[in-house]
Amino acid sequence: MSTTTRVAGARPWSRPRAVAHVDLAVHGHARVRHGLRSWQRRHRVRTIVADAAAALLGLVAGVWARDAVIGTDAALWGSTEAMRATVAVIAVLWLLLLARHGAYAPRFVGEGNEEYRAVMQAAGTLVGVVAFASFTVKLEFSRGVLLVAVPTMLVATLTARHLLRRRLAEARDGGRCLQPAVLVGDA
Repeated sequence: MSTTTRVAGARPWSRPRAVAHVDLAVHGHARVRHGLRSWQRRHRVRTIVADAAAALLGLVAGVWARDAVIGTDAALWGSTEAMRATVAVIAVLWLLLLARHGAYAPRFVGEGNEEYRAVMQAAGTLVGVVAFASFTVKLEFSRGVLLVAVPTMLVATLTARHLLRRRLAEARDGGRCLQPAVLVGDA
């Protein structure tokens, strides 16, 4: 009898199995489509462009409000280049946080409140990340810009998504931009 201990599930004497692909279409089932449909790709591009425009609008409004209240004193930012870099980073961060929270997930497109909830969570995370970065890196970022920019970005993003959702609903009423569904149960 062997005194060798084996790890549960490990079979050192066999080779790993090759992954077999079973085409269900052979058995009368529908083929599985991978990736996005063309209308989903177009809708996603429109959504990303609208979100980028909302970020730009919010940040421009924030900088404009800061300049109107405080003035254009560059000493508060350190330099104009630092201001531009910070604004650009926040705009990109907004898009990344939207993606991270699932605002571009195809399963939420035009359905329920998950898309809007993801946008709200991204806005909260953006405030937290900017505050944390400002504290840890000693980044001199104007809280006034953030105070105006984030709500403006949030409202602009939610408005743009609502308009895109209405456009999608009109297309679906016309029989376009539909997703296949399997209905199970008694009729």
